[in-house]
Amino acid sequence: MMNHIKWWLLIVTASIIIVYLIPRNINVSIDETLDRTQVEAIANDFITSSGYSLQDYRATVSRDAANFLLVYLNSCLEPDRFKKLVNSDTIPDIRWQVQYFKNIPKDQPQTKYHIWISPRGKIVGYRRDLPDTLTIESLSENEAADKARLFLSDRAKISLEHFNLSRSEQSKEVNRTDYIFIWEKSADFVEGKFAIRVFVQGNEIGGYDYRFHLPESLQREWSEGATRSTLLFLLQFIGLVVLFIFALILFLKKYHEGEVSTSLGRNLFLIIFVLGLIRSINEFPVFGITVSIGNMSAFNVQLIMFVYEVLLKNVFLGILLLAAWAVGESYARSLWPEKMNSIDSVLNKKFFTENTGIALLRGGAIGFTTAMSYFVVSIIFTGKDKDIVQITLPFGDAYQYIVPVISMVIISIMFAILCEVIFRFFIINVVYHQWQKKWIAILISAVLWPVGYIIFADYPIYSSLQLNLVLALLMGILFAWLYFKYDLLTLIAATASANLVFHALPLFSSSASWHKISLIILVILLLIPVIQIIISFIRKEEFQYSYEGLPKHILRISERERMQKELEIARNVQIGLLPKKNPELKGYDISGTCLPAKEVGGDYFDFVILGPKKLGIAIGDVSGKGVPAAIYMTLTKGILQSHADDTVSPRLVLNKVNKLLYRNIEKNSFVSMFYAVLDINEKTLTFARAGHNPGIMINQRDGSNQELNTDGIALGLEEGTVFNQTLQEQTINMASGDTLVFYTDGFTEAMNPVQEEFGEERFVELISSNRNMSAQGLIEIMVKTVEDFSEGAPQHDDMTVVVIKIL
Repeated sequence: MMNHIKWWLLIVTASIIIVYLIPRNINVSIDETLDRTQVEAIANDFITSSGYSLQDYRATVSRDAANFLLVYLNSCLEPDRFKKLVNSDTIPDIRWQVQYFKNIPKDQPQTKYHIWISPRGKIVGYRRDLPDTLTIESLSENEAADKARLFLSDRAKISLEHFNLSRSEQSKEVNRTDYIFIWEKSADFVEGKFAIRVFVQGNEIGGYDYRFHLPESLQREWSEGATRSTLLFLLQFIGLVVLFIFALILFLKKYHEGEVSTSLGRNLFLIIFVLGLIRSINEFPVFGITVSIGNMSAFNVQLIMFVYEVLLKNVFLGILLLAAWAVGESYARSLWPEKMNSIDSVLNKKFFTENTGIALLRGGAIGFTTAMSYFVVSIIFTGKDKDIVQITLPFGDAYQYIVPVISMVIISIMFAILCEVIFRFFIINVVYHQWQKKWIAILISAVLWPVGYIIFADYPIYSSLQLNLVLALLMGILFAWLYFKYDLLTLIAATASANLVFHALPLFSSSASWHKISLIILVILLLIPVIQIIISFIRKEEFQYSYEGLPKHILRISERERMQKELEIARNVQIGLLPKKNPELKGYDISGTCLPAKEVGGDYFDFVILGPKKLGIAIGDVSGKGVPAAIYMTLTKGILQSHADDTVSPRLVLNKVNKLLYRNIEKNSFVSMFYAVLDINEKTLTFARAGHNPGIMINQRDGSNQELNTDGIALGLEEGTVFNQTLQEQTINMASGDTLVFYTDGFTEAMNPVQEEFGEERFVELISSNRNMSAQGLIEIMVKTVEDFSEGAPQHDDMTVVVIKIL
């Protein structure tokens, strides 16, 4: 445990700073003295004492956090004045709302009630909505205005001193006349107005509403900002959908290839679904309050919104999580299996291993430090006379849930899993597997992070778009880097703990007994991982992943990685055996190249210096693929190099090579080779062909071609008797301008998507029509023409060619 003392110190230090800075945060300025059950009881008493019956009525309790107003006041007032103001009934917009309705279709007439209650339990407004057809004796406008004034002074206890009647609105219903009277006065502490609305329905008071109105210029500014935010959120949601489609396509592709498992991903899907279900049940009282669907009753709208949350939203996120986890896991198991140890420990129900303890400790320290950093940013950039203000997130929403602490914990855990699996685990592993560059993976993950920053993670948001983007980018870079340095469980713990700090803020400022109990419950819940960490360090049990009985998809991934490494070795061997440069001979232009296929074959070419007047040229193709072919290629090159100097006869050289290969390679393996000796001064070519493609000589004058075709079987098939009898040697004379081409069948057997071969006839015609080009230029045009013909079809065989032009 002492080895990790720095993490404990970081947690303690960050916690102390957070507790010190909490009172200065806008989200903990309001003292909530009531919980939702107390609010509903106050509303019930008010309705019944007013002479109304609540029989057959349902009630919904919600809270208006007045975010824009709080932001405005926070930017205009000193901290102490701000806190004092919002904790009095001076600002009536910070309030609870209780709505009463009957569960009947909208087109059926009913009376609805709306009660507004301050955080301290004072009635700050109510409204009775009557059916349009209800008959009530009507008043004149003056009589209605007098009745409204009398109501405010006698019943609502509101003085109209300094208020001016700004306007009145008349509404003629079917069987009565309704009025709305609005009195306003300017605020003396900030720019803005208080407005009182009184509703007169016929000859009865239908309620009143007391609000603070922001300056019109600021209202327009906030409205435009809200529109921009909505568009930004829409773009981010579209980005999430695109990410969902991308992850699903990758998942289906790898699932079809048998490289992913759905077992752990399915467990994560169930975890998210169950957590989302519990959260939806806990938040059911506020579902659909502001939503209207056709002629449906309000309660049925609530049910529809509940079903949407549970069966659409949670399922969508669950499928995205499953796909992202499955694909990310398939890469992580091969790229860095050590990063899976801690999460594997948890998923295998080994909760008290040192792997898990270290990850949770690190994550908690990083999470608390992240939360502390946001508190510091809020103090530096926001407040009175600052251009940037913190836009309060709907933390106050937690008050209106059945058990606030349940939603706080569940939201923090859900969003931590979603954010880290999708935007770190999935994105980083996919990108790194593709480009093998850590900085590219970090950058792409950070650029995509703002999508999760807004949609998933409940970090503070500010009025400056630039500041939000900078913070999101910096956090994305930091957490992506932390993934490379540590592991997935560390990041999940970090994000969960940071989110939990922000969600728990309202509990610190509330004096309501139920909220204090919730805070105690939260502290107890936070002690659970602390106890787990301590026990894991005491036990010192390290989780060791057992490779016995590995899931089939992991075995397939391991086999795939083994084969890829084998092919990489073979490709490096093949490239290492090829000539490092082309021969430079007076009177000749010589060039050669080998383009390895994805499945490494055994193509080979070489130049052998045979004194000052002669040059040996070899081109061959080893049967088979991968490492065995690379080994046989190495063997063939060594044998040829050691015997080429003994004689200038290609036939004798190939005889010696055949004998040694036959003794050293598998009986079902062989090597085809075309070996020639160029007499530089005499301009002659002596060659022998051991089962290889014939060489091609193009005449410069008329473009006619001569096939350099002699008898001979491949090397390694027979000990020597038959090989010697069949192998022939031939010498040809060459003239200035002639072109010699030696090649492997990778060129002629290249196929396009409809399985049509390039063919020898097309290949010879290509050489003839471009015979005036340099040796290197001819090779380049051959390669490009074959690639264009293939139209992107996979290259299954190496393409090797040597071109000699007589100048």
